[in-house]
Parts: sequence; structure tokens; C-alpha cells
Amino acid sequence: MAGNLVKTKRRIASIAATKKITSAMGMIASVKLLREKKAIEFARFASAESRAFLDAVRAYSLDESLLKEGEGKRAYIVFSSDLGLCGAYNQGMFRLLSSKYHEGDLLIPIGAKAKARYGKGKGYPLLEGELSMFDSPRGLLESAKRLLRMKREGRISSLRVIYTKYINSLRFDPYEEVLLPLPKLEAPFEVKPIIEPSEERVRDEALATWLSLRLLELKEECSLCEQSSRRNAMDAANTNADELLEKLNIEYNKARQAAITQEITEVVSGSR
Repeated sequence: MAGNLVKTKRRIASIAATKKITSAMGMIASVKLLREKKAIEFARFASAESRAFLDAVRAYSLDESLLKEGEGKRAYIVFSSDLGLCGAYNQGMFRLLSSKYHEGDLLIPIGAKAKARYGKGKGYPLLEGELSMFDSPRGLLESAKRLLRMKREGRISSLRVIYTKYINSLRFDPYEEVLLPLPKLEAPFEVKPIIEPSEERVRDEALATWLSLRLLELKEECSLCEQSSRRNAMDAANTNADELLEKLNIEYNKARQAAITQEITEVVSGSR
């Protein structure tokens, strides 16, 4: 009986200690979630404005190589988290990529979990130069220019992104978005505007700026989903811990009461 009491007490202490950790992680995730919500607002605004400018320019300055898929390999950017304990956040994107991936497609894994699954030595063709594209804003812009150049040269047929789309605090769905090729646009005005210093230069800079900002927006959206998923996972862990603690406390009290009753019975029996 005493052995069961000690064992139950140790389990209670272990679960209580684990709950302290999950509670702290849940609080940290909540703080990061608020920060990511502010970041995604800015990223969405910047991406939308850059796309509006790009569409206004490219309607009059066509680049046919960016309007059709072509014969090259498809390139996939797949986002993931750097840390675990975020529910099924990563697995949803990995399953979607598995359903879309064709042998020979190029991968750009972003995040520690994606690099561990699809990185070097895993049997997937990688675009090595783009694996650190989010290390700095300048690096992201240069990566965007390189991807556009690869599309023009026919080295890739399309650029696709596997990310998690934020629906609400409880729902975030894995999603595939095709960034390149671009849809063809009709010119809004019959009179062609004057674009300085040149149509090609302005168009190319607008393309690179939009692509880098759109990628940044998708990364921020993934970070928002990650923190929301982690907070939900920690909330679920805390709920489970509370239920286990309640059950074990009842079990402990029953065992303790039974032990006390047995001791009293033995004392009474011995006094007769």
C-alpha cells in the first residue's frame, strides 16, 4: 500500500512539473502570436501594394517567359517550423507536398523541420543557393531575382509554395500557391504610359520586389499559424494535465484513506 502511495505521489509531482513547462510555453506562444499578427498586417499591406504596382507596369511591358509554364522543372518552396510541439502544423504541409511532388522537382526547404526531412542526403534535388533566403532582406531580394532569372532561362517551369493558410485561431489549412508563371493582364488604358528609366528595368525591379514581399508575407503567415498551433497544443496539454492530476489526486486520497483505515484496524486489533 505504501509503495502505491509513493508511486502515485511521484506521478503527481511529475505531471505538475510538466504542466509548469507547458503553461510557460503556452504563454510564450500567446505573446509571439500577438507579435506575428502585427507582422502579418504589415507584410500583407506591403505585398498588396507591390503587386498593384507590378500589375500596373507589366500590363504594358510583357515578359512572355513569365506568362507560361514551359518545359523546365517545377520548384517548390516548403515552409516549416524550427521547433516542435506545435501539433500537426508541419505534417499537414509535408502531406500536401507529398501529394504534389513529382520526381525531379526542385525543393527549397525553409525551417529546421523541412530541412531535416528534405535537406541534404534525403534524396531530393535542392536549390542550394536559396536555402538561406530569409537570412536578410537583401538576401531575400537577391533570391527573388535569381528565381526570376531561372524562370526566364527555362531552368524552372514554375515556382510554387507549400505553406499554411491562416483561417482562424483554431483552423489553418495547408495550401499550394503558384507564384510563377504569372497570369496575363489586359492593359487598363489604351494610351501607353511613359515608364522611366525604362520599361524593362522598372518591370524587373517591380517583379523582384513583389516576389520577395510575397514570400515574406507567406513566411509570416506560416509563423502566425505555427504560434497559434503551438498555443492550442499547449492548452490541450494543460487540460490533459489537469484531468490527470484530478484523477491521480482522487486515487492518492483513496489509497491514503485505505492505508490509514488499515493502520487503525491493526492498532485496535492489537490492543484486544
